[in-house]
Order: sequence, then C-alpha cells, then structure tokens
Amino acid sequence: MTPSASVCVSTFRRPERLERLLAALEAQDVSDFDVVVYDDGSGDATSEVLVRWQDRLPLTVLAGAVNRGPAAGRNAAWRASRGAVVLFTDDDCVPQPGWVRAHLAAAGPITVGKTMPAPDQQHLTGPFSRTLQVDSADLFHTCNIGYPRAVLEALDGFDERFRKAAGEDTDLGLRALAAGAEVSFVPDALVHHDVRPSSWVAALRETAKWVDVPLFVRTHGTQGSTAVYSQWWWRKTHPVAVLAAAGLLAGRRHPVALVAVLPWLRLRTGELQVQARRRYWPWVLPAQLAVDVAEVAVLARGSARHRRLIL
Repeated sequence: MTPSASVCVSTFRRPERLERLLAALEAQDVSDFDVVVYDDGSGDATSEVLVRWQDRLPLTVLAGAVNRGPAAGRNAAWRASRGAVVLFTDDDCVPQPGWVRAHLAAAGPITVGKTMPAPDQQHLTGPFSRTLQVDSADLFHTCNIGYPRAVLEALDGFDERFRKAAGEDTDLGLRALAAGAEVSFVPDALVHHDVRPSSWVAALRETAKWVDVPLFVRTHGTQGSTAVYSQWWWRKTHPVAVLAAAGLLAGRRHPVALVAVLPWLRLRTGELQVQARRRYWPWVLPAQLAVDVAEVAVLARGSARHRRLIL
C-alpha cells in the first residue's frame, strides 16, 4: 500500500542524533508514512543504527560510497520514496508528536513547519553557538518542510551543485514559487533543532559552508531576497569587517588607520550585537571579527568558482 507521506533524510556522521530522530518518527501519532534515509558516506556507526531500526520502522536505507552533500543525498532519498507528500528533516532535529499529521493536514501547497531551538539545550547558547528558529515560510528550511511529489519531479529536486548545507533549500523553494507552487506556514508541525555549544573554532570552520552562496545569488539575484544584504555583500557585517581588517593591518604602521575599525565595532555592539555579556567583549569581539573576515574569504573563493561576485 502506498503511504500518504515519505520522510526523507540525508545523514552524515551523526549516528547518535540519527537514532534520536528515528525514535521521534516512531513516536508519531500516525502511521501512514515511510522513511527513507540516505547515508552520505559516513563510514562510521551510522550503518549499524540503520540496521537496528529496519525492523521498527518502514525504513528504506540508501548508502553512498563518498560524501556528496545534502542536496544529492536528499535527491536520492525522495526519488526512492513512495509518498505523494515528501517531508524533509535533518539528523540534528527532533520532530515533535503530531509533526507528520500536521503536515498532511495542510498538504497541497508546500508546507513549512515551525522550528525552534531544543528547550533542553538552552544552556548551551553562547556567542558562537548555532541553532535554528523558523517562524515563517520565507527561506524553505529543509529541517522542517513538506513538498508535493509532483513539485519535486517537475523541478528535478535540489540543485546538486550546492555541495554544502547552505542555500540549496532556499534555492529549491524559490524555483518552486517561480513555477507556480504555493507555500503555507504550519506552526503545529513542530521540530526541535539542536543547539551547537558555543565554540569559536567550530564557528570558524563552519564558514566553509558558505562557498556556494554566489551560486545562489547568480541564480536568483538579490532583489527581494531576505537572504542577501545587497548586490555585492551577503551580510551587513561584511563590508565593515573588510574595512576593519584593512585598518588593523595598516594600523601597524599608521595608527590613525585604526579608526577604520569603528564602523564594525558600532555594528557589532549595536544593531547586530554579539551575543555575549559586555564583560566578555574584549575576547568575543576579536573572535567575531575573525569569523566575519573568514566568511568574506570563503565567499571570494565561491565568487571565483561560480562567476558571480558577492562578498
């Protein structure tokens, strides 16, 4: 019998979190869905977790030999699924009871559910922590979204040129809107998203994921996009971060050049204030500047790759 919905997940080296996700799917209050998980070349205990769960869920397991990125993994998963509605979530998420039911009740248009930081992980929040809060359908986050299968088939799914988990979900949603699809926000379809503990090193490493932002801008432009600050700058912090970095370099010889840091400081202590108490600013602010500059460097590399300048 064909299920009404298929839950599709691309996972990479998060076996404990994947097990928690599968348990949350087992606890849903409807059973008219199957699950497809694509193991994106994890090479760890992920395969063992999936073997254990094949007797507990209507689960299809796919495995890639090498990591291809979440866009390719999700494509493989939904193409192997059977449901008329395809629900996407991630391995760092926990769908709450009633999640599948709420998406199915609103099915027809694309359905974006509410996502909030895991309540039991609030103590992990800090200046360099990471989580996700979704209160609207604007960016089509795949931590919590449902697509009619016909829409995915018409658009051929995610653009696999996006190798990282950044922009590939919004790209698909915007292409769907351009093709005439409708979207609705479903607050009852609730997902809790992990909070990554505050780590400057992790935040610095994570900047590498933004390398395909220029591809997104090349495809969709900047006008009307809530994801892009201006025609040439991705974030509002970036032009002033470049100016600050130049001022610091020049300030070694010409101290007056240090005034170039002031616009960035004003932004990061005001409108886009770093999320730390003021007594921690002496070390948090230099670390945040390093992250902002690293993002610009990654975008410069992506701009060369995708032939669209956006910093």
